[in-house]
Amino acid sequence: MIIDQKGKLFGIINIIDLLLIIVILAVGVFAFVKLGSGNVITNTNQKFIVKYYTEEVSTFCANQVKVGDYVIDEAKNLSLGKVTDVKVGPSVFYAPNSNGEMVKTTKNQDDFSSIEITTEMEAQPYTHGFKVEGNLYSVNHGFTIRAGLAKIYLRVSGIEAQ
Repeated sequence: MIIDQKGKLFGIINIIDLLLIIVILAVGVFAFVKLGSGNVITNTNQKFIVKYYTEEVSTFCANQVKVGDYVIDEAKNLSLGKVTDVKVGPSVFYAPNSNGEMVKTTKNQDDFSSIEITTEMEAQPYTHGFKVEGNLYSVNHGFTIRAGLAKIYLRVSGIEAQ
């Protein structure tokens, strides 16, 4: 007999207690799948090529970033890889023309430039980008970095997993 005279399944556990345990386990599994994983694809690091960009920075500051420099998230003091390429170009600035329309223009390149910094790094992949020591980074993530002798506010403009 599966349920005995005392209402216990196999003489060991009450059927109501068993149902309660099954519900608690189901809620736990659901919570882990939805909340516990944090959209991390894997716990192992992977190589990433990450591009950072800002439309306008002082030219003297942009000229301080060199290939081989390390990029550090200034607020969190996290390494975000080693610089593999630096492209300094004309600043990108929007101003009204004579008709009052906003048009793309540039400022004096002796004083202002745009900069694109490419880095190579190891990080944890996650659904929307990469993760470093619990901190998530995605395209358009804006923050301040230190690279070489420069301190620059910029955004992540591209992430490529290798």
